[in-house]
Amino acid sequence: RGGVWSTFSGTLTRRVQAFTRSAPVTSLDLLYAQAIGLHPLLKRKVQEWALASRGCFPLRSEEEGRPRYVRWEDAVREREQHCTHGTASGVDGRAGKVLAVDRIKWAAVKSPERAIEKLVRVYGGNVSCLLDVCRQSIVFDRCDELAQCLETIVRDRQAIVLGFKNRLRLDYNAEFSGGYRDVQLKLVLVTREAEKLGLSHHVCEVQLLLRDFAHVKNEVGHKKYVEARDAKAE
Repeated sequence: RGGVWSTFSGTLTRRVQAFTRSAPVTSLDLLYAQAIGLHPLLKRKVQEWALASRGCFPLRSEEEGRPRYVRWEDAVREREQHCTHGTASGVDGRAGKVLAVDRIKWAAVKSPERAIEKLVRVYGGNVSCLLDVCRQSIVFDRCDELAQCLETIVRDRQAIVLGFKNRLRLDYNAEFSGGYRDVQLKLVLVTREAEKLGLSHHVCEVQLLLRDFAHVKNEVGHKKYVEARDAKAE
């Protein structure tokens, strides 16, 4: 779906030109206050994008081994079925099973320790360069689903993509990321709620990745990723 990338580039250029950034945030405390406020809004928005593109989210599990994922559309369908049967608590009373929608492991706001580490290593203490304190990921089984999600985001009038990094391209050297690959978007949400809360200028990050690469972010794979990051002092 090469046409998606050309459409994305053209739309990105037009919308970034129309977007006026506010004064840079220089306080880490203020940056975190914004990120915490935006976190639930971004979570709702990635749910919307995942529903339109068969996207998945990881499930919390105490079992060892590769993490499990659930398609958001399947999680929503399961919840609707139980609401229809009069069970809206998130627990299947007939089987004592917690619904998938309540077992999803959402990305948390970046830890202050990691943010400070990045400030010192990469940004020379410039707080305004931290653009991934509020973040979420969507996982896909197939490239065409990821491309569909990207197209959905580009066409969404409630989001403005300010930049992206395509680490799925063939010439990208994955050794620099410990084997990890994704499509990384920097964007702002311009929903009515975000504007009302004064959060429509807070830049957040959305990662779109294939399931095989999602495993790299876990356990041994994540260790390799951190080692590669540390080697580059990032």
